Amino acid sequence: MAEQENIQLHINSIYLGELIDYCGRSLCGKLMKRFEILDNKEVLKAETKELIYESYRSLRDLMIAHNKGLEITSFQFKQKPKKATPTEANAS
Repeated sequence: MAEQENIQLHINSIYLGELIDYCGRSLCGKLMKRFEILDNKEVLKAETKELIYESYRSLRDLMIAHNKGLEITSFQFKQKPKKATPTEANAS
């Protein structure tokens, strides 16, 4: 492992909560996908272990980026109301 700089991190609790939620949802989604596609138990265990390590490295990197003035934004998709087709509009 490469030697890392020891820096003091300052993060507010609201943003920390958002980061933890984001990383948790991301990890959960990746794990569920692996459970769906992998039948080999040993491969699944190895994949799970690596995904957990990757998730914590990502959390560390996002916290460091936050201390350098960057923040993650989470996009949420919402279903738009269905537009009426011309034939549906004329039927009204």
